[in-house]
Amino acid sequence: MKMQKLFESESGTPNVQTYTLTVKDPWVGPGSKVYKLYVYDQNNCEAVREVTYDYQEKPVFDLIKVTDAVCGLTTGSLKINITNSGFTARASEYTIIYKLIKKRIDGTWPDWDDAIKSQSNPVFTGLEAGDYRARIEYTKGTQTCHYPEDCITYNVDGGGTRTECNPPHTDPKEQTLIGGNGALRFFPGVVQLACEGPGSAEIVVANTSGGYNNEYQYNIDDGTWQDSNRFLISCQRDIR
Repeated sequence: MKMQKLFESESGTPNVQTYTLTVKDPWVGPGSKVYKLYVYDQNNCEAVREVTYDYQEKPVFDLIKVTDAVCGLTTGSLKINITNSGFTARASEYTIIYKLIKKRIDGTWPDWDDAIKSQSNPVFTGLEAGDYRARIEYTKGTQTCHYPEDCITYNVDGGGTRTECNPPHTDPKEQTLIGGNGALRFFPGVVQLACEGPGSAEIVVANTSGGYNNEYQYNIDDGTWQDSNRFLISCQRDIR
């Protein structure tokens, strides 16, 4: 935090002093807290200020699978669902960006600067099969925060470094999308005309491929789904 205090010199000219203080406080809200700051100079002159800090809840969320990438290579989708009302109540105060990264083939994760998605919409579309992590960045003024948070590594007295994490804030939000066998394809054809049988024509759906597990059901004119790929009809129909 920063504060300024004006001191009058003997000649009456203001002398502006700016101080930057880092406060380590385990308090995590809710509500607000008042910090009282004291500054003394070499003549034991004192300046006192009270600073009120309003606690802002972090955007706790779930990464929800909407659809797997089973109907095509890039047909998967995920959604971020914020679960704490304490953040959503003040969300209008922030510029919110939703980010997504995908695990590499070698099993490592890219940095958030290399996110494959960075957008204002919480729904991610056009995704391939694979493992994903999501993050929310929220900005107010010049201050940007993110959740989940990063672990912090800092230098310690006497040499060396120390890394501190703060679960559950550093717990990654992950989801896995399953791939299929490509786009769903099929070829319907008439194998018997109405005049060739007892008042009905026959349609067969052939060469069905793609999808998730090569197990299919068939439907005509939004009727009942069936395992058989054959339909007896008496007029033009819409195959699905």
